[in-house]
Amino acid sequence: MKEDKKSNAGRKPYDKLLMFKIIILQRYYNLSDEQTEFQIKDRLSFMNFLGLQIGDNVPDRNTIWLFKEELKEKDLSKKTI
Repeated sequence: MKEDKKSNAGRKPYDKLLMFKIIILQRYYNLSDEQTEFQIKDRLSFMNFLGLQIGDNVPDRNTIWLFKEELKEKDLSKKTI
């Protein structure tokens, strides 16, 4: 049974497709979580690929790490060659 939320405080979760695209960029460019966060904020090409605009909120390195951990827990992060 789902527990009712007591408050609407806090940040809304990021879209799963956005987070997946971030993982694609990270693996393609071999970036750390910290580098990924920086490059998303710095490169217009990354922002364009992710569907973001200047000034949009960007997932931080901890959010990226947590998303990857969630994928591992669900056994969805296996690398294929």
